[in-house]
Amino acid sequence: NEFSEIEPLEKTKLDIVVSRDQVNLVVRCIAAAAYTGEIGDGKLFITPVADVVRIRTAETGAGAERMSGGMFDMLSAEE
Repeated sequence: NEFSEIEPLEKTKLDIVVSRDQVNLVVRCIAAAAYTGEIGDGKLFITPVADVVRIRTAETGAGAERMSGGMFDMLSAEE
């Protein structure tokens, strides 16, 4: 029957902001982790972020974007 009930799939939404040079790695990691080969594996929407403002300090741009303990800090520690 074309009008039979279809069980909706559970959905999860992630909002992740990374620097431009991290996009491909993050996309590959998420896609690999989410892949089952079945309907409902999901979609990734990649959009540019025009700017960022840290409300507490009113910093904008890269200064507001940076978080201590992030990938930049981890890579810097390896050097």
